[in-house]
Amino acid sequence: MLYLSRVVVLCLCLATSLLLVSCSDKNDPAIAVCKEFIKKAATGDKTLKDIIDFDAAAQKYGTTEQEIIKKEGAEKWNTIKDDMVTTIITTFSPLKNNYSSAFKDFKIEEKGKDYWIVSYINPEKQRRMMMVKKRNDKLKTYYFNR
Repeated sequence: MLYLSRVVVLCLCLATSLLLVSCSDKNDPAIAVCKEFIKKAATGDKTLKDIIDFDAAAQKYGTTEQEIIKKEGAEKWNTIKDDMVTTIITTFSPLKNNYSSAFKDFKIEEKGKDYWIVSYINPEKQRRMMMVKKRNDKLKTYYFNR
């Protein structure tokens, strides 16, 4: 009988911890940043620029912010960033009136020391990923593909 009660208590503890883990995932700051990104992109909010990790985006193309500024100047780097923001806003603009219902099932796929891989299902029912990193004490995000 004592053995059975211990098993029941352990099962209850396990169920409670799983419940807490699943609830905490929905309130994760990385998920909030991804949702904010989608909202700003869909509504055309130019402050989207504040949450994009441009340096990580540049690294995907084999360069860095410093290299671009050194070779082509700060003005060119700012133009590249503005073009990225415009492209993102244009891509998401068809979702302006239903962005909150168009993206579902956000979850943390991977979590490291200073990054999160967040996945979500887009309107085409495809799972996509974004990487959120902490840069200068702020969370910044960009698209991530494996």
